[in-house]
Amino acid sequence: MDIGVFLDVDKTLTSRTIQEVFAERLHCSDVYRFIERDFQLGTASAEDFGGRLVELFAERGLTLELASEFFAVVERRAGADEVLALPVTKYLVSTGPDYYVNRLAANSGIPLDNVICSTYHFEAPGGAISSCEAVSDEERAEFVRRRVALHDLTIGVGDSPTRDTEFIDACTLSLLTVPSPGHLFVPDLRVLRDLVVRLAG
Repeated sequence: MDIGVFLDVDKTLTSRTIQEVFAERLHCSDVYRFIERDFQLGTASAEDFGGRLVELFAERGLTLELASEFFAVVERRAGADEVLALPVTKYLVSTGPDYYVNRLAANSGIPLDNVICSTYHFEAPGGAISSCEAVSDEERAEFVRRRVALHDLTIGVGDSPTRDTEFIDACTLSLLTVPSPGHLFVPDLRVLRDLVVRLAG
């Protein structure tokens, strides 16, 4: 059976949001929390979030070199690496930053054609972060809808009942890492790994 697994990244594969960890490293966590809160509540769009984050991180001098250094500090959830190693087609479906998500994909053998995420540019003086092409939840859902027909069975996995359901509901099975009516609850990614192994048979 040909299985496609569509994975959110922030707080699905990672223990915390990527940008939260970066904000800690850049010593601007307090300001970051307000930006993230507005995004999660839906009072700020993905574009607004990206713009405010770029402004904050630019003030703190985030460069690609620093982003590369911080990559290893972002802790992944238990079982995430085992899921990323599964011998099925995997996709990363994230509003998170390409400077983390694309590297995670490369390290996991996932082609960039199987990745959607927000793109950040580093063109300010000193190579600092300068702009963002944000990915919306609608764009993530459309990315998934265009690919589900390529597989016999598809599994969508996210962590947010409000932000991730549109893309995971495009799949045959929709799973969340938090309890939510209408979705299978996967508290441990090893459960997802075992499910995929059994289905792949």
